[in-house]
Formats: sequence, structure tokens, C-alpha cells
Amino acid sequence: MHMVIRALVYAKTKEEALVNAKEVFDRLTENQHPFDYYVTFDQNGLGSAGKDRWGKKPVAVKVNSKEGKKLLEEGLEFTKKEFMDNLKNVRAALIFKEGEAEVDDETLFNERHQFPGLRYPCYCIGQYRGSSVWLYDNDGEGIRDPGHLKDVLNKWDCEEYKDMDVWIVPADVHY
Repeated sequence: MHMVIRALVYAKTKEEALVNAKEVFDRLTENQHPFDYYVTFDQNGLGSAGKDRWGKKPVAVKVNSKEGKKLLEEGLEFTKKEFMDNLKNVRAALIFKEGEAEVDDETLFNERHQFPGLRYPCYCIGQYRGSSVWLYDNDGEGIRDPGHLKDVLNKWDCEEYKDMDVWIVPADVHY
């Protein structure tokens, strides 16, 4: 399966942003975990599979640009949708038929056939990296909520990044 993830990185130029994002993507594909490989949207020829699959995407744009805002909003919305869909599946797996006694925790642990839709969505909800997370910070950590995103956009109030812009760089990944 393929998806377009986005790295939010700190850089002074577009070229530096792409280099920094590729370091993030390298970490996310190291030993094929959680992704097998990535392709950025600056590649042509054999490496243009991302463009062929997803159409034209920017190579790297400032996050406060029109394209950057769109990539950011999509990434957070996709992450939220994954969370909500999996939460719905967890809740559905835990709903018991009317008249049945409440199932205790030990039964939930032991009865995998009775509750087949429980563990995988729990796993997805808990992911910090992988197919349920569409945005990543400068360190390769998954941005799973608006608070983390706010910290990244404010550059963690870190002196080291004060002269840099926040860039967003998309990549097609396989998992």
C-alpha cells in the first residue's frame, strides 16, 4: 500500500528543506520500519512513481504558503480520520448485545475469536509512526494531535531554529 506522508522541517532554503526531509524519511524507512521505502516529488524517470501515482505535488514548500497549508491540513485531517475510524471500530468491538453480562478484561484478553476487531484498531490508535500517521516532525516523530503540531509550527520555542522557516515536504511511501 502507498500513502503520501509529509515531513515538517526547519530550513532556510527549499534545497535544505528537501535534504532535511530526506533524513526524516530515511529514518522512517530504516530497516523497513515503519515504511518500506519512499520517493520524494523531485525525482524523475525511474524514481517518479510518486508523481505517477499521486499527480503533481510540490517538492518542498513553506508551510505558511497556500500549497503548504493545504498539505498540512490534509495530513492532519487524514491522521484524525484514521484515529476516529479506528476508535469507532474499538467501540464497536466492545459493545455487547443487550441482556448479556458485561465482559471482563480477562475474557477480552483470552477470547480472540469473540472480539476479532479489537486489537488491530487499538494498535492503530496507539501508533506514533506508520500507516495511521500522515505528518512527521523534524525529528521523524509522528504528529498525532494539534498540540504537537502547534509545538512544531512554533519551532518548539527553540533558539536554534529561530532564523529558519518551517517547510513541508511530501513523500510517497510504501508500507
